[in-house]
Amino acid sequence: TKGKACLAGSVSINKTNNETQAYLHNSSISGVNKVNVQAEDKSIIQSIAGALAFGGKAGVGLSFAWNELANDVWAFISDSDVDAASTVTVDATTDNSIDSITAAIGASKETMAAAASVSINTISNTTTAYISGKKSAAGIDAGNGVLVNAQDDSDIFAIAGSLGASAGKVGVGASVAWSETSNIVDASIENSADIDNASGDVTVQASSDSQIEAIAAAGGIAGKAAISGSFSAVQTNNTVKANVKNLAQINTAGKLTVSAEDTAGIRSIAGNVAL
Repeated sequence: TKGKACLAGSVSINKTNNETQAYLHNSSISGVNKVNVQAEDKSIIQSIAGALAFGGKAGVGLSFAWNELANDVWAFISDSDVDAASTVTVDATTDNSIDSITAAIGASKETMAAAASVSINTISNTTTAYISGKKSAAGIDAGNGVLVNAQDDSDIFAIAGSLGASAGKVGVGASVAWSETSNIVDASIENSADIDNASGDVTVQASSDSQIEAIAAAGGIAGKAAISGSFSAVQTNNTVKANVKNLAQINTAGKLTVSAEDTAGIRSIAGNVAL
């Protein structure tokens, strides 16, 4: 507006704190072909925050997004006896993603224009699968294999952009993108569990796959002074464990495999232009 200062702002805050459980506890199961205990979380956050301000003397645009996934997924057999003719499977899976876009534009005809954009995205899930203890001396009897699997797949895609453009003295643009995964993935056979497998393999596996792509871009345009800055930080701090412990006993005709794997893909771009 001619002769006036204008301010526009937007805020987007999204959080999930789910708890998902599937389990057999203090139970006796027999006369079945397969036993599958499966828990799964598929949470998605899609966030857009945008602001546009145009003023005669000054225009200031601000946008902010904070997205957080912190889910717990548990699949387990505890203090139970299971007799299955084929397979026994305990599977905990988390498949989460965040897609975030924050954008701000500040424009003016006269004195100054400024824009700032901030995007914060974090994923901190706990995914656990285990067989623990037994109800009697029988424990777990499987005809064709036992699988304990804990898996987390976490993806973040974030864009933070800003442009401050003034026909007058000063134009300022600033953007910040922060993206982080800190997941815990744990698979185990433990606490005096007794596994008797007639054929096939016994597998305990934990895996994490984190993919993060973040872009921060800023622009400043002005007749006399233009300033722009951008910052993008990406990090993964995952803990992945697979183990057989605490007096667990395993008797199998095939292989025993205990494996843990952490895979991370990171792409971070920060750029700015001042004219």
